[in-house]
Amino acid sequence: MKIPSQDESFLLRKREITLVYAALMAEMDKECFASDLCWSEDLFVSALETGAWGELLIIEDTPVGFQLCRSLLGETEILTLGILPKFQGKKLGRQLISSVFEGAKKRQAEEIFLEVEEGNLPARALYVGAGFKVIGMRRNYYGKERHALVMRCNLKEGATSTF
Repeated sequence: MKIPSQDESFLLRKREITLVYAALMAEMDKECFASDLCWSEDLFVSALETGAWGELLIIEDTPVGFQLCRSLLGETEILTLGILPKFQGKKLGRQLISSVFEGAKKRQAEEIFLEVEEGNLPARALYVGAGFKVIGMRRNYYGKERHALVMRCNLKEGATSTF
């Protein structure tokens, strides 16, 4: 499949994540994050069985990205969000963030939280562009000297759900 440039049009769809996608999600997570901390199929199943929600991002017939969140008591947490490496840099992450905002508002969330690796500059730029602010750090969260930034977006403060 040809990877579209930023200026090309292509068929972009979103599909709600259900249990049937757990194995696919685990494989995509491994490809996106290449870490020993990737989500297993069992973790995706467990999250979905306990109320997590999310979407697959699909170009033509190819899954290229995903987001998985949990909402509770006025808050939404982005559990994982990724775009496959060969599709990164095409502003597809914005589509997923827009879906997160829509889903959070639908679930009456007032805030969205996430953790992102301090060194993941493209992801940090995406989140800052959507209105997230750093509120803390979890040292060694992703391994030795791999810190997580904790970020929050207050939906009442007019966050940018579209770019």
